[in-house]
Amino acid sequence: MLLSKTYRPDLVVSKDEERPTLNAAHLHVETRRLLATNGHAAVSLPCHPKDGDTSGAVSLDALKHARVVARRKKAEELFVSADDALRTEDDAEFVRPVPEGTTEPFPDLSPLFDGLPQREAGRTLTVQVNAALLLKLAKAMGLESVELTFNTDDVNGPIRVVACGHDSSDEAAPVGVLMPLRQEPTS
Repeated sequence: MLLSKTYRPDLVVSKDEERPTLNAAHLHVETRRLLATNGHAAVSLPCHPKDGDTSGAVSLDALKHARVVARRKKAEELFVSADDALRTEDDAEFVRPVPEGTTEPFPDLSPLFDGLPQREAGRTLTVQVNAALLLKLAKAMGLESVELTFNTDDVNGPIRVVACGHDSSDEAAPVGVLMPLRQEPTS
C-alpha cells in the first residue's frame, strides 16, 4: 500500500485499551481507503493497495516506521506491504494486529462517510476554515473542544467560537472569532 506522507491516521486512532479494534488503522483494499477512528473522529484516506495486499489492521508502529523510511528517502508516499504481516520498504516486518480476546470487527464506517452532506446550493452551508488557526484559537482560549456558530446568510462572515455548551449570558467565559477562508458563493 502506498499512502501520502501528508496523511496522519495515527492522530485519530483510539488509545483506549477498552476498544482494541480501534487501536490501529484499517486498510480496506476494495475501496482503496485507509480508515482510522477513535469513536469521536474518523478519517477515510485514499491509498494505493498493491498486488497481494489484503484488508485488515495496519499497526501504528508499521506506519511510523514507514514514515521514517519515507523521510530518509525523501519519498512523497509511505510504503507498507499488507498481507499476512506488515512490511516496510526497508524490509522491516511488523505483526498485523489482531486484538486479543475480541471478535469485534473494525466498524463499518461506510454509512458514516456515505451519509455526509455534499455541497449543494440552497441546502447546505459550507464554510472553509484554517484548521491550524482554529486550533491556536481554541488553545488561546484554554479550550479542548469548541462550539462554532455561523451566519448562514454570509459564508465569509465571522465565526463565533465558544466553549461547548457555552451560556451566552456568562460574560466571564472566553469568546473567539475566526474568519473563514474567502470563498465564492455557490449558485
